[in-house]
Amino acid sequence: MIRMVSSYRTAFLCAVFSLLVLTGCGGGSGEAAVAPTPIEPIVVNAGQNISVAEQTLVEVSGSASGGIGAYTYAWQLTPTVIINDEDPSDSFASFTSPVVAQDSTYQLTLSVTDERGNTGSDTVILNVNAVNLPPVAVINVAQDAMYAVNQFPILSDISLSAAQSFDADPQGDNIDSLTYSWRQISGEQMLGNAQLNRQTLQFESPLSQTTQTIEIELMVTDQEGAVDTATVALELLSLDQTVPSIAVGKGMTVFAGEKINLSALATTKAPNAQPFLYRWTVLESQPALVNAVVYADRVARNTFAVAPKVEVASDLTFEVNASDRYGNRAQNIVQIKVLPTTQLRVNDTGVFWDANQDTNTLIYQGEYAGQDAHRGTDAVDQNGLSIKAGRGQQGFDFTRLNQNGDEVDDINQPWRCVRDNVTGLVWENKTVDDVNGLHYAQQLFTWYDEGENGGFAGHINPSSMSCNLPSGNCNTQAFVSAVNDEGLCGFFDWRMPSHSELMSIVHYGKSRSPLIDQDYFVHNSVLDQQQVWYWTLQSSVDGTTDAGTQNAWAFDFATGVDNFLNKASQQRVRLVRAGR
Repeated sequence: MIRMVSSYRTAFLCAVFSLLVLTGCGGGSGEAAVAPTPIEPIVVNAGQNISVAEQTLVEVSGSASGGIGAYTYAWQLTPTVIINDEDPSDSFASFTSPVVAQDSTYQLTLSVTDERGNTGSDTVILNVNAVNLPPVAVINVAQDAMYAVNQFPILSDISLSAAQSFDADPQGDNIDSLTYSWRQISGEQMLGNAQLNRQTLQFESPLSQTTQTIEIELMVTDQEGAVDTATVALELLSLDQTVPSIAVGKGMTVFAGEKINLSALATTKAPNAQPFLYRWTVLESQPALVNAVVYADRVARNTFAVAPKVEVASDLTFEVNASDRYGNRAQNIVQIKVLPTTQLRVNDTGVFWDANQDTNTLIYQGEYAGQDAHRGTDAVDQNGLSIKAGRGQQGFDFTRLNQNGDEVDDINQPWRCVRDNVTGLVWENKTVDDVNGLHYAQQLFTWYDEGENGGFAGHINPSSMSCNLPSGNCNTQAFVSAVNDEGLCGFFDWRMPSHSELMSIVHYGKSRSPLIDQDYFVHNSVLDQQQVWYWTLQSSVDGTTDAGTQNAWAFDFATGVDNFLNKASQQRVRLVRAGR
């Protein structure tokens, strides 16, 4: 009908113009006008209606006629679904049918366009049938590493998880497509207080005299109502099958000869399972080291071993085993690194006893590990692995020197000086038989030094009767000068000791005054004196006035404490010099 209306109007217009212009619509020749060829409309065929299951590959191809020139094809599915149409010049296309929760209908339209832009289309119906894949139920058990799979001791917190269950065709990405339901299907009921509709099921195993097996079922349901189940059998052990747990102390690095703290504590949930029996061993591929380890008590919970002598840094692995009265065992290990003995330049304290919160004792105190008696040259000496150039109590190492500075090994021969083989210092020795001698032990001196004195030299102490100096000036500087004039032990560089130097010969391991190795430093005090102070060369900032520092540091060899004393006070002096 549209094509017909168009021909009539053309003829009418040509007739009108032919009256006005000789060369009108028909052309200059006067021949009759020729009507243009009509364009056929584009007729499209999208094919037949389609029925498929969800998530199915669908391939479509249509046809078209009419129009002018080549066609361009376009497929569209409503509601929108992505269609693969790699070549618009042909009618072939493919797509995957959408996921649906129920049978659904879509419109599939093929649109065709020719070279002039003329279009045509055809629509068919796509029926997508819902196909629900069932979910998969999976149970994961939080396992105790000390027991076999799915075994649990008494009073255990048991946790079962359904987190790895899944739905192969969920209906949404932002929600959990599954619901969960737990139930116990065999054995004595354990789930009375448990939450049964959560992803995780938690409950406690009972305190039981017998072993029993229970079975737990998980049911998962997807959004479309499909169901899957899984079951797990759990073995709940009796109290006499409960394995203890055991904790150990921290690893440590020690020198050969020092004490290695071995501390363990076994625990169990089983009542009446104690006492535990302990045993320490070394797990090591070096048999020589294993055999060299000496234990104080290898079957004690808290004990120690003596680090063996090594030439290079060596690792030892100590294992402790603990067994309860039912024969259940637990093990744990602690790593120890043993270093070769190193020659130190600092003296140890002399302390060889252990301490706890109440008292000092010769019994090893593992609960207070790492204290003074466990480490250092005193411990090495006590354990028989010290190497000394001379002799001395605990870790001290002294050598006697005569007036010429030569070593005196015979204890029956007199000596004038003592060399500390650890620090290298040489010390003045005191006498008691010559009350008028320069080194008489009971002499007293004020502190005086015109050099480094903190702004105040101290007190000259003239005409004093407290010392044997010919000048009568009983002070530290005058005493140093007199000893250097004498050339004690062949040396002329004697001086006052520093604070750290004087403290280095304090023997804190002694329980009675004086706190010094009296085999080498004799005649230090008389027994009825409460304090035995010896000066150091260092002034003290405490007591400073506009006139300078009024005090100097000193050590009391009766108690081992240090303090600052007024420089005018009269105290003892023991001189020192560098020996190396």
